[in-house]
Amino acid sequence: MLSGDTLMVNSRDGQMLHIALAPNYTVRSMVMKQLSDIKTSDYVAITSMKGPDGRLHAVEVRIFPEALRGAGEGQFPWD
Repeated sequence: MLSGDTLMVNSRDGQMLHIALAPNYTVRSMVMKQLSDIKTSDYVAITSMKGPDGRLHAVEVRIFPEALRGAGEGQFPWD
């Protein structure tokens, strides 16, 4: 829930957290795309899980806006 400049969310353990947003915060959203929507020069991120074969398997692909190119590059754990 958003109230003014405070975002209220439930944590994993059920606590209500109040997060103060910066005055210049922005909101981004996600929309469903098709694999064919990915173009050669797009900046993408892949969420993957280790399969029984020990290899990473993609479970989600996100197409980022060009302005985010370079943000968070690399492979790292994410909850």
